[in-house]
Amino acid sequence: MTEMVLFQGPGFVVQKPSEWLAVATEQYQAALLGPMVGSARVGFLVSVTDVDKDDDPLKEVFERIKGEQQEKLTNYHVAMERDLSRDNVQAYSRNFTWYNGSIDMVIVERQVFMQVGATRFVVTSTQPNSEVLAQFDKLFVEMFNSFRVGELVLENGPTQEG
Repeated sequence: MTEMVLFQGPGFVVQKPSEWLAVATEQYQAALLGPMVGSARVGFLVSVTDVDKDDDPLKEVFERIKGEQQEKLTNYHVAMERDLSRDNVQAYSRNFTWYNGSIDMVIVERQVFMQVGATRFVVTSTQPNSEVLAQFDKLFVEMFNSFRVGELVLENGPTQEG
């Protein structure tokens, strides 16, 4: 069984497999990178943006991104969309597949768009459609379920050296 460790990103925490690499890119404030499966890397990606009063509502962004994905991704197919909003948190999820011709693989992705106060998060799991799909899908469900916004984790070490 994979050992899970707490990863603290900008404004969020999530459990990730201990052996996965964590990097930041221009597009993703956290890219948690797992193993290669065939020619594709398994990953859990988090984008964090601040929102101001002039920005489009989250639901409009969710729909606009879908349109962009339909235009850009070959054989794009939405398997499921859901409104996950509750309390004071807006959230929408989309599961979809698309064909990546450069590696000749179908890619399976799950995205959750959420807004908490003036901060938006887009959390994406990505993996190839392969014989290990169910294994990684179970892991991604665990990671999504562990995702928390705004929690401070204090590293608490010994009070004395020695």
